[in-house]
Amino acid sequence: IPKGLRAYDELLEIALEIQADDVEETHDAFALYTSTAQLSSIKEALEKQGIQVKNAELMMYPTTTVAVDEDARKKLEKCARDLEALEDVQRVYTNLK
Repeated sequence: IPKGLRAYDELLEIALEIQADDVEETHDAFALYTSTAQLSSIKEALEKQGIQVKNAELMMYPTTTVAVDEDARKKLEKCARDLEALEDVQRVYTNLK
């Protein structure tokens, strides 16, 4: 949701009403988080309230994260980049801290 359309507090109130899980503010937009099952209903509820949804997509977030040393981090990040470069791969997720 682009910034400037609504204040954070107002969007947070709306998010609670429509049962979104969380609201996060970035430098140019607000992100609402919800379960996979509620994605389309949350998007529709926002649009009914006149809120433009710039992007709605499924994302994976880890429930636990793992800390690794710098050498392992570099190797894992290279592996993730190499996987993302494959034509058949749409997105790569990790649980690195």
